[in-house]
Amino acid sequence: MTTIRSMRRAAGFTLIELVVVLAILAICATFVVANIELMIPSTRLEACARILSSDITLARSSAIAQGLPYRIEYDIDTSQYRVASPFKSDNSGGIATTDEERAYTNWKEFPSDVKIQSIICGLKHDSKDWAWQEITRGIYRIDIRPNGNTIEHIIHLKREGTELNFYLSVQGLTGFVQLYGGDWRPDVVTDGDF
Repeated sequence: MTTIRSMRRAAGFTLIELVVVLAILAICATFVVANIELMIPSTRLEACARILSSDITLARSSAIAQGLPYRIEYDIDTSQYRVASPFKSDNSGGIATTDEERAYTNWKEFPSDVKIQSIICGLKHDSKDWAWQEITRGIYRIDIRPNGNTIEHIIHLKREGTELNFYLSVQGLTGFVQLYGGDWRPDVVTDGDF
Protein backbone atom coordinates (compact mmCIF):
# COMPACT_ATOMS: atom_id res chain seq x y z
CA MET A 1 0.00 0.00 0.00
CA THR A 2 1.05 3.48 -0.70
CA THR A 3 1.36 5.92 2.05
CA ILE A 4 -0.20 9.35 2.19
CA ARG A 5 3.23 10.95 1.97
CA SER A 6 4.11 9.19 -1.31
CA MET A 7 0.72 10.13 -2.83
CA ARG A 8 1.21 13.77 -1.93
CA ARG A 9 4.70 13.80 -3.44
CA ALA A 10 3.49 12.29 -6.76
CA ALA A 11 0.59 14.73 -7.07
CA GLY A 12 2.43 18.06 -7.42
CA PHE A 13 5.62 20.04 -7.95
CA THR A 14 7.94 21.39 -5.35
CA LEU A 15 8.61 25.10 -5.07
CA ILE A 16 12.16 24.60 -6.33
CA GLU A 17 10.91 22.82 -9.46
CA LEU A 18 8.48 25.66 -10.21
CA VAL A 19 11.21 28.31 -9.75
CA VAL A 20 13.55 26.44 -12.12
CA VAL A 21 10.83 26.18 -14.79
CA LEU A 22 10.00 29.88 -14.46
CA ALA A 23 13.69 30.81 -14.74
CA ILE A 24 14.03 28.77 -17.94
CA LEU A 25 10.90 30.41 -19.40
CA ALA A 26 12.26 33.88 -18.54
CA ILE A 27 15.56 33.14 -20.27
CA CYS A 28 13.72 31.86 -23.37
CA ALA A 29 11.47 34.94 -23.42
CA THR A 30 14.53 37.20 -23.26
CA PHE A 31 16.04 35.54 -26.33
CA VAL A 32 12.74 35.74 -28.24
CA VAL A 33 12.30 39.46 -27.47
CA ALA A 34 15.92 40.21 -28.44
CA ASN A 35 15.53 38.38 -31.77
CA ILE A 36 12.22 40.11 -32.53
CA GLU A 37 13.87 43.51 -31.95
CA LEU A 38 16.54 42.56 -34.50
CA MET A 39 14.01 41.33 -37.06
CA ILE A 40 11.48 44.19 -36.89
CA PRO A 41 13.69 46.83 -38.57
CA SER A 42 14.46 44.65 -41.59
CA THR A 43 10.82 43.56 -41.80
CA ARG A 44 9.66 47.19 -41.71
CA LEU A 45 12.15 48.11 -44.45
CA GLU A 46 11.02 45.21 -46.63
CA ALA A 47 7.35 46.09 -46.07
CA CYS A 48 8.01 49.67 -47.25
CA ALA A 49 9.76 48.32 -50.35
CA ARG A 50 6.85 45.98 -51.12
CA ILE A 51 4.27 48.77 -50.81
CA LEU A 52 6.29 51.01 -53.14
CA SER A 53 6.71 48.09 -55.55
CA SER A 54 2.96 47.48 -55.66
CA ASP A 55 2.28 51.19 -56.30
CA ILE A 56 4.79 51.21 -59.18
CA THR A 57 3.18 48.08 -60.63
CA LEU A 58 -0.31 49.56 -60.26
CA ALA A 59 0.74 52.79 -62.03
CA ARG A 60 2.28 50.76 -64.86
CA SER A 61 -0.83 48.57 -65.19
CA SER A 62 -3.04 51.67 -65.24
CA ALA A 63 -0.89 53.27 -67.95
CA ILE A 64 -1.17 50.16 -70.13
CA ALA A 65 -4.90 49.63 -69.50
CA GLN A 66 -5.82 53.25 -70.20
CA GLY A 67 -3.24 53.90 -72.90
CA LEU A 68 -2.13 57.07 -71.11
CA PRO A 69 1.12 58.10 -69.39
CA TYR A 70 1.43 57.99 -65.61
CA ARG A 71 4.21 59.41 -63.44
CA ILE A 72 5.84 58.55 -60.14
CA GLU A 73 7.43 61.38 -58.17
CA TYR A 74 10.02 60.59 -55.52
CA ASP A 75 10.79 63.28 -52.94
CA ILE A 76 14.18 62.16 -51.71
CA ASP A 77 14.58 64.95 -49.13
CA THR A 78 11.39 64.01 -47.25
CA SER A 79 11.36 60.28 -48.15
CA GLN A 80 7.94 60.17 -49.72
CA TYR A 81 6.42 59.52 -53.13
CA ARG A 82 3.21 59.96 -55.07
CA VAL A 83 1.63 58.94 -58.38
CA ALA A 84 0.35 61.39 -60.99
CA SER A 85 -2.44 60.26 -63.25
CA PRO A 86 -3.00 61.69 -66.74
CA PHE A 87 -6.45 62.96 -65.78
CA LYS A 88 -7.48 66.43 -64.66
CA SER A 89 -7.70 66.98 -60.92
CA ASP A 90 -10.98 68.93 -61.21
CA ASN A 91 -12.99 65.69 -61.69
CA SER A 92 -14.11 66.77 -65.16
CA GLY A 93 -12.87 63.49 -66.56
CA GLY A 94 -10.68 65.18 -69.14
CA ILE A 95 -7.05 64.53 -69.93
CA ALA A 96 -4.59 66.95 -68.30
CA THR A 97 -2.51 68.97 -70.74
CA THR A 98 -0.13 70.40 -68.11
CA ASP A 99 1.47 69.05 -64.94
CA GLU A 100 -0.52 71.55 -62.87
CA GLU A 101 -3.81 70.05 -64.12
CA ARG A 102 -2.85 66.45 -63.29
CA ALA A 103 -4.53 64.52 -60.48
CA TYR A 104 -2.00 63.34 -57.90
CA THR A 105 -2.36 60.83 -55.11
CA ASN A 106 -1.49 62.06 -51.63
CA TRP A 107 2.17 61.88 -50.74
CA LYS A 108 2.98 58.50 -49.17
CA GLU A 109 5.55 58.87 -46.43
CA PHE A 110 7.81 56.13 -45.25
CA PRO A 111 8.10 55.57 -41.49
CA SER A 112 10.43 58.08 -39.83
CA ASP A 113 13.34 55.64 -39.68
CA VAL A 114 13.10 54.57 -43.37
CA LYS A 115 14.64 56.96 -45.89
CA ILE A 116 15.02 57.13 -49.64
CA GLN A 117 18.81 57.17 -49.82
CA SER A 118 19.01 57.73 -53.58
CA ILE A 119 17.53 57.05 -57.00
CA ILE A 120 19.96 55.56 -59.53
CA CYS A 121 18.70 55.91 -63.07
CA GLY A 122 19.82 55.26 -66.59
CA LEU A 123 19.78 58.41 -68.67
CA LYS A 124 20.46 58.89 -72.34
CA HIS A 125 23.01 61.65 -72.58
CA ASP A 126 23.46 61.66 -76.34
CA SER A 127 22.07 59.84 -79.34
CA LYS A 128 23.69 56.47 -78.62
CA ASP A 129 25.17 56.28 -75.12
CA TRP A 130 23.54 55.69 -71.75
CA ALA A 131 24.90 56.85 -68.42
CA TRP A 132 23.94 56.08 -64.83
CA GLN A 133 23.19 58.96 -62.53
CA GLU A 134 22.65 58.85 -58.78
CA ILE A 135 20.19 61.43 -57.46
CA THR A 136 20.39 62.09 -53.72
CA ARG A 137 18.32 65.28 -53.29
CA GLY A 138 15.11 66.89 -54.48
CA ILE A 139 12.08 65.57 -56.32
CA TYR A 140 12.72 63.15 -59.15
CA ARG A 141 10.00 62.25 -61.66
CA ILE A 142 9.76 59.00 -63.59
CA ASP A 143 7.28 58.76 -66.46
CA ILE A 144 5.56 55.50 -67.29
CA ARG A 145 4.58 55.43 -70.94
CA PRO A 146 1.29 53.96 -72.24
CA ASN A 147 3.11 50.81 -73.39
CA GLY A 148 4.50 50.26 -69.85
CA ASN A 149 8.06 51.35 -70.62
CA THR A 150 9.87 53.64 -68.22
CA ILE A 151 13.38 54.79 -67.38
CA GLU A 152 15.31 52.00 -65.75
CA HIS A 153 15.92 53.03 -62.18
CA ILE A 154 16.84 51.72 -58.75
CA ILE A 155 15.40 53.06 -55.51
CA HIS A 156 17.77 52.68 -52.56
CA LEU A 157 15.93 52.56 -49.21
CA LYS A 158 17.85 52.68 -45.94
CA ARG A 159 16.87 52.35 -42.31
CA GLU A 160 18.46 55.15 -40.32
CA GLY A 161 20.76 54.23 -37.48
CA THR A 162 21.55 50.83 -39.00
CA GLU A 163 23.30 49.42 -42.00
CA LEU A 164 20.08 47.91 -43.34
CA ASN A 165 19.53 48.61 -47.05
CA PHE A 166 16.88 47.59 -49.53
CA TYR A 167 16.83 48.15 -53.28
CA LEU A 168 13.98 48.19 -55.79
CA SER A 169 15.18 47.69 -59.34
CA VAL A 170 12.64 48.83 -61.96
CA GLN A 171 13.37 47.43 -65.41
CA GLY A 172 12.97 50.04 -68.14
CA LEU A 173 11.56 47.90 -70.92
CA THR A 174 9.17 45.73 -68.93
CA GLY A 175 8.55 47.85 -65.82
CA PHE A 176 9.15 44.70 -63.78
CA VAL A 177 10.17 45.47 -60.18
CA GLN A 178 12.72 43.31 -58.37
CA LEU A 179 13.47 43.60 -54.66
CA TYR A 180 16.94 43.12 -53.18
CA GLY A 181 17.97 43.32 -49.55
CA GLY A 182 21.24 43.49 -47.70
CA ASP A 183 24.54 44.19 -49.39
CA TRP A 184 23.29 43.89 -52.97
CA ARG A 185 24.69 46.55 -55.27
CA PRO A 186 23.32 47.22 -58.74
CA ASP A 187 25.38 46.14 -61.71
CA VAL A 188 26.31 49.25 -63.63
CA VAL A 189 26.95 48.71 -67.33
CA THR A 190 29.75 50.83 -68.77
CA ASP A 191 31.19 51.23 -72.27
CA GLY A 192 33.96 48.82 -71.33
CA ASP A 193 31.41 46.01 -71.02
CA PHE A 194 30.83 46.01 -74.81
